[in-house]
Amino acid sequence: TRRYRDGYMAGVEYANEQNGTSVEVQVAYTGDDQDPVKGSETAILMIEEYGVDIIFQSASLSGLGVISACAEKGVACIGADDWQGDVDPCVFWSVLKPFDQVLYDEGMSVVEGTFVPGDKNLGAAQGLALYDERDFEKLDADLQQQVTEIVEKIKAGEIVLAADENVVQ
Repeated sequence: TRRYRDGYMAGVEYANEQNGTSVEVQVAYTGDDQDPVKGSETAILMIEEYGVDIIFQSASLSGLGVISACAEKGVACIGADDWQGDVDPCVFWSVLKPFDQVLYDEGMSVVEGTFVPGDKNLGAAQGLALYDERDFEKLDADLQQQVTEIVEKIKAGEIVLAADENVVQ
């Protein structure tokens, strides 16, 4: 959750710098990632008390409650881990956590004799998908170009995403 939060906040900061905007991020936790009711209540509080207009949730089952509240209140939502665009139309984007590809790649590194043990930061710079093509295809051509350029800058090391210390790179 912390890494999702930090990445989202870094993205908003990047967008603010690039566009001369001052979008603010509000952060809230349900305290229980397995309770959709708490997810819904937390989202409604954020919408009604802080006027948020997009919620990025990474709250497991509680996240489904967040999506439900966003749908009810007409607020856009970003899904997490898997593509969640089929949960409700308010989910306009999903951030992927492609475990299947990571497991395959790590397994192949064992077979090939290149495996390095330890915690690893894996993402776009290592060729993993950050988003689902179904979301990307819904963007207009200009936004698609912007997303592509940002991902290419990440892969090239021009945009460095925050990384944990003591992690194999």
